[in-house]
Amino acid sequence: TIDMASRKSIAAFGFSRELCASVSSSPFRNEVAAGFADGSVTIFSLETQKPRVTSVAHAAGVTSVEWSSKNDRILSSSIDRTAKSYESTDGQVLSAYSDHERAVGSVANTPLEPVTLDATGTLRQWSEGEETRSVAKQEGFSQRIQRMVAADGVIFVPDKDHIRRLTIFQDEVDDDKAKDKDKGDQQKPKK
Repeated sequence: TIDMASRKSIAAFGFSRELCASVSSSPFRNEVAAGFADGSVTIFSLETQKPRVTSVAHAAGVTSVEWSSKNDRILSSSIDRTAKSYESTDGQVLSAYSDHERAVGSVANTPLEPVTLDATGTLRQWSEGEETRSVAKQEGFSQRIQRMVAADGVIFVPDKDHIRRLTIFQDEVDDDKAKDKDKGDQQKPKK
């Protein structure tokens, strides 16, 4: 911890023999989450500088950690081709986002659902809840392990010599291909 006014170190915390790849601060409490090269994610208290809970949910190194701003959860991505969400109180894994073909370089929190970016250059939006699945994807990003940042529903992705800005939104459309048995009571297409 550094006092930015005096630029002096106040305290140091953490004890892992592994490289820390990512850190994210909690919008809800005085804590940070850190992801390590051994596949673990640890939540540290900034008051005591000690770990509160550790979860080893990835089979390989963590590439990014993000604290969800809409619920008190932590998201992580890994070179093991998965991203996961955790309960911040006890580190229990809630969801696994596992339809990636290569290492997942980054996971971001959006107002709708989590978004991942993998080494194939594919950005995926995920559903949350009982059935975790990819609901939308956008290809064509640089094929490498890279980070992205999300803020206020906008995602920023570095791409060669520029930064791409994407807006995630939800829209309701008529499903013209709905079968008769799928149509509602008023014989309207599904939305």
